[in-house]
Amino acid sequence: LLTKALKRLPYLNAVVLRFLIQFLSQVAKLSDVNKMSADNLAIVFAPNILKYSSISDEGNPSKIMAKVGVVTTMIQRYDDIFEQ
Repeated sequence: LLTKALKRLPYLNAVVLRFLIQFLSQVAKLSDVNKMSADNLAIVFAPNILKYSSISDEGNPSKIMAKVGVVTTMIQRYDDIFEQ
């Protein structure tokens, strides 16, 4: 489902997202040193990567955690999602 959604992105958006997630994946692999796990990185980057559908969604904890979960998955499973 996620891979299918990513394929619908405009080409340049997909290129930038792939580059960013690849970089975040590399950062997460060094989390023993830098303390930035995939979860921590997703908390920071998810609001900037995935837009909210409305202003009222910004404070909705379940919407926030759903977006964090998607970005965490992309970081943790970069090879599975983007290297196809």
